[in-house]
Amino acid sequence: MKKLILLLALTFPFAAFAQSNYTGIWATDTDQPMEYYSIHQNGNDIVVATLDASKGQWSAYEGVLTDAQVTLRSIFSIGADISVEVQFTSPTQAQFTILSCKANPEYFCALPIDIPFPMKKIF
Repeated sequence: MKKLILLLALTFPFAAFAQSNYTGIWATDTDQPMEYYSIHQNGNDIVVATLDASKGQWSAYEGVLTDAQVTLRSIFSIGADISVEVQFTSPTQAQFTILSCKANPEYFCALPIDIPFPMKKIF
């Protein structure tokens, strides 16, 4: 019985992290122009609305969470069709990496591809 309790006590923190809900407002944690991300999680489904504060433009993305990682694809974007990978490193910290960016005319991809950028949950 003591071994079972010890096993449960040791695995609880990992199970709690796996069940994290990432819903909230996130922001870039870089010197790049500030962007805000409104992340909404329903089970493993993730929808993200982004605000580029410097341009006042909104975009929307969707994806399916697997473990603590999600690949997001554009569902609405004024400037570009983007694929982004988000790796949640804790319930309040993550990093995102742009996998691809196909810019529309009169628009350019401001961030480089395959470079991870930190982000944090602000509320």
